[in-house]
Amino acid sequence: MDGIESVRKNSSKDAQYTRKQSTAKQPYFILSSANGEIIGSSQMYASGPAMESGIASVKENGATKTSKDNASKNDTGLAEEIRCQTLPTSI
Repeated sequence: MDGIESVRKNSSKDAQYTRKQSTAKQPYFILSSANGEIIGSSQMYASGPAMESGIASVKENGATKTSKDNASKNDTGLAEEIRCQTLPTSI
């Protein structure tokens, strides 16, 4: 299975998300396949709730067959892009 198909298959499953914190104390998440391979990683977020919104967006849009711009406005009015990078993987 290629990376995009793996994202489509795993993005709706909360157990496939690992919530982390960078050394700069910024939250981010990793999306893994069923066999534990990393298939996506998020941007660094300003807060835990912002990261949870990013996860919710990937869950909602990850299984779609088309690409979608998931840019949104944060409290400061700046665009905050939610990205999931797909990597080749074999499951």
